Amino acid sequence: MKKKVILIVVLVLLLVGGGSAGAYYYTEVSKYISTEDAKVQGDLRAIGSLSAGKLIEWRYKEGDSFDKGDVLGIVETSPAKGTTPATTVEITVADKGTIIQTNAVKDQTVAPGAALAMSADLSQLYITTNLAETDIADIHVGKQGHGED
Repeated sequence: MKKKVILIVVLVLLLVGGGSAGAYYYTEVSKYISTEDAKVQGDLRAIGSLSAGKLIEWRYKEGDSFDKGDVLGIVETSPAKGTTPATTVEITVADKGTIIQTNAVKDQTVAPGAALAMSADLSQLYITTNLAETDIADIHVGKQGHGED
């Protein structure tokens, strides 16, 4: 008799556990559309010097954030005539962002407009994905899941 009670309790626990797992799986599948083909992206901006010359200072590395108007580096321009002194030009940024990639090396020669680094505003990222055509009809702004708004 004791073995029957234990067997019944175990079977009930298995049924309840299996039912709960099945219900959880069903609700998750019905709320979300999944894909393995998605990318997190951001609008990339090239950072470069406005003048040709020698990069005498570079202050940022990959992963560093900056604000609008910050000076990222300094370029020393070559004088047009040997008698005039060299001048410096600051490399500033128009918008806040984070350095995603940099190939700036101190003392390298830079050309005007050549990209020394790439940046993105990490607070403005978006996701690009490819979905099955059959799922597209289920997607709209504000949609929380199948059958929910």
